[in-house]
Amino acid sequence: MFSSRTYNCLKFHSSIPFYRQTPFKCSKIRYRSFHVSPRSNLPSATQLLDAQCTTIQVLFDSAHNSGLSWAFILPLSAVIVRSLIVLPFLTLPSRFAQQRQLDAQPIIQARSRNYNERLKKSPLADKPLQMKKAALTMRRQMQKKMAKDWGFQFWRTNIHFLQLPIFLTLTETIRRMIGSGSSLLGLMAEKISPRAQQYLDGNPETAIAALKESWIEPGLATEQILWLENLIEADPTSILPVTVGVMTFLTIWVGTGSHRALQKNDPNYQLPFLARVIRNGMLGFAVCIPGLTLNVPSGIMLYWLSSTTSAFLINVLLDTFQPLHMPPKPCKGAPVLPKS
Repeated sequence: MFSSRTYNCLKFHSSIPFYRQTPFKCSKIRYRSFHVSPRSNLPSATQLLDAQCTTIQVLFDSAHNSGLSWAFILPLSAVIVRSLIVLPFLTLPSRFAQQRQLDAQPIIQARSRNYNERLKKSPLADKPLQMKKAALTMRRQMQKKMAKDWGFQFWRTNIHFLQLPIFLTLTETIRRMIGSGSSLLGLMAEKISPRAQQYLDGNPETAIAALKESWIEPGLATEQILWLENLIEADPTSILPVTVGVMTFLTIWVGTGSHRALQKNDPNYQLPFLARVIRNGMLGFAVCIPGLTLNVPSGIMLYWLSSTTSAFLINVLLDTFQPLHMPPKPCKGAPVLPKS
């Protein structure tokens, strides 16, 4: 009844595929394979920050359960972090690199003078602008090589700036315990991975509010120190904001003393652009601290003042017991040999 070709077309249950022949010449068939991208098992930014803040809060609670008051725990934590973490792993390596940079300055100055003398005898002597540009390029290349050989690269001399994430993490923890909202670090983590997506099954606002309430420590509102009767409220006398601003400015100014010494010893020395931006930006921020922190809770300002004061004292002690040795100044003129 049916032809063999028609019968084969109707055998849909057959496991052998059947391809109908057409009078047109078809191009090669392209095969595409679609697959679902595997979900990343890495924790989000908010989860990492929550884990760090939880660990710090557990340590704070352990100290508070031992009988210490919050007014004593907050300054003590700043001193411990500065003494046991920042000083041995960040401050001292940065200072040793700065000393190596100072020790290498006589060699850098001698080589720079040698390069200038060679350029004066080169064809660029008649082109002062190009000669100055060539001298600057050669000096930068030589300084880069010296920094690598002597071990005073930019990241080594400025490694102490890595203490900023530690300070921000502790500040974020104290903010959560006080209930004053997120700090800069918390806002950045929330921007990268919004916390509301973790509560899609329920009301995100209610879940986030309950989470924030779980961080609050009621004891911070009852324990007092000196004129501060409540560590959750702002300082009514504005003494803490002004003091924090002054101490922050002094700490940054004293901490960058090696660069000023280099500029005084070598007029041709130039601080790297990124280092100048960081230093000037932090000095400008220190000037604005009193006005920006008038409504910040006293507990945060107390920790900030303790951290800044301990950093200032550490810098003073280092300048006293392990000062930076300045290199000898170069001769102003050519050396005169004695007559025989």
